[in-house]
Amino acid sequence: MINEKAFIEIVSGAIRKNRRLKQLSCEKLAELAEIDYSTINLIENGRQLPNSYTLYKVFQALDIDILAMVDNQNLKSEALENSLYSKIKNLNDESKEAIIKFINSFVIKSK
Repeated sequence: MINEKAFIEIVSGAIRKNRRLKQLSCEKLAELAEIDYSTINLIENGRQLPNSYTLYKVFQALDIDILAMVDNQNLKSEALENSLYSKIKNLNDESKEAIIKFINSFVIKSK
């Protein structure tokens, strides 16, 4: 499962990317989705998480399949995790311990 911040980044990036690919202005997308221009701007800049119906309307206007987009992002995350696990698995014990210490210090500082 992805966290809220990652979800917002995926959604805002997908909206901006697809809007530009379709050569739409924010104003035109807002018109097609039948929502306010400022809402599109806030969503694209990751400053507002849209409610589900707003998200539905924007994605419909852009012809985006949100489930496929999120699934693709999850696959990329899983591939990265598997790659890191594979590399760590091949390290010697001393290197593994050093990585664990580094990760633990990072996790503690992040809380």
